[in-house]
Amino acid sequence: MPIVDADSEKNQPVRAPRSAWLRSLGGVLGLVAIACYSIAIVVGWLPLEHRLSISDLAVIVVGLLAVGLAVWPQLLERVQLLEFANVKIELRDLRNNQNLQKAELDDLRLALSMLVTDSERKHLQNLEAGKASNYKSNSWLLTELRRLRSLGLIDSKRYFSDIPSSGAFNLAEYAEVTPKGKDYLRRMKE
Repeated sequence: MPIVDADSEKNQPVRAPRSAWLRSLGGVLGLVAIACYSIAIVVGWLPLEHRLSISDLAVIVVGLLAVGLAVWPQLLERVQLLEFANVKIELRDLRNNQNLQKAELDDLRLALSMLVTDSERKHLQNLEAGKASNYKSNSWLLTELRRLRSLGLIDSKRYFSDIPSSGAFNLAEYAEVTPKGKDYLRRMKE
């Protein structure tokens, strides 16, 4: 069996991903095209009627920016403010707000998951999936159903006190998931 040196993998050349290579190729081709056009103007190969106007130059500048961002997308992370025709976009603030909102959503998901017990969540899932036909009554079940009803996650179709104390019953005859309960289940899946 051959012996493999653990450090030999570290000495291997690192290849750039294919997308980075294609971005670089596109950037180089874009720059070559712009350089050729500029040289043609300076040398006089292009007649006046074929030269660019101010609006054409604006398109080139935007094109150069697009090429730059395609080749080096990390440049956009360093940009803090974009301003064009009285429109200001503060990218750093947008990113910070987005990160803050994500953190708040994560906190809400955590709070939601702690609000409803696993057993109560299972009752909601069973009712939603139509798998509530083989339930057996006990005091814990009645407490959990009343709690789900007080949270607005289920509505009762009949009195919970009418649930038979012995034998199996179909929970769907006594309760149904509310739109709020369906929304809760959807959010818990996310």
